[in-house]
Amino acid sequence: MLRQHEDKIDAEFVIASLEDAAWTMLAMPQSGFSTRLSQGRVDVLQDVQEAYGYSDVRVRRAMPAAAKITAMDVILGWLALLDNVPKRRIVALRALTHPGSGKPKSWRSIAELVGADHKSVQRWHAEAVDQIVQALNRARQPIVPALER
Repeated sequence: MLRQHEDKIDAEFVIASLEDAAWTMLAMPQSGFSTRLSQGRVDVLQDVQEAYGYSDVRVRRAMPAAAKITAMDVILGWLALLDNVPKRRIVALRALTHPGSGKPKSWRSIAELVGADHKSVQRWHAEAVDQIVQALNRARQPIVPALER
């Protein structure tokens, strides 16, 4: 469970919150209802095996809870506190974690995407996170509700 520290927000809290928000975003369904007209019809079984349930089933990820989606919106809004667009992009890319392993994108892969050295990317990330921490500490109000993964 991620919680705001009583006194001040630190970089560890911001990074963990951003990773949790990115995880929630990746868990959201990639498709849904569209505005196009749909036609109501019964699917015709083309194969005998389909009739008995032997076809491949695609398991969908569970939809995140409404509170997690609300918290995701608030946390991803923190990126707007960064006026430097490349730093905003670096922080957003680093927050994306692999759903299976839980590991964030590597510094080298982010550096390739941004077109910079990986050491510079690490430094810019730290500067951007510090900027977010300072802005949140200046706000002095409840930042985000408690999150559970």
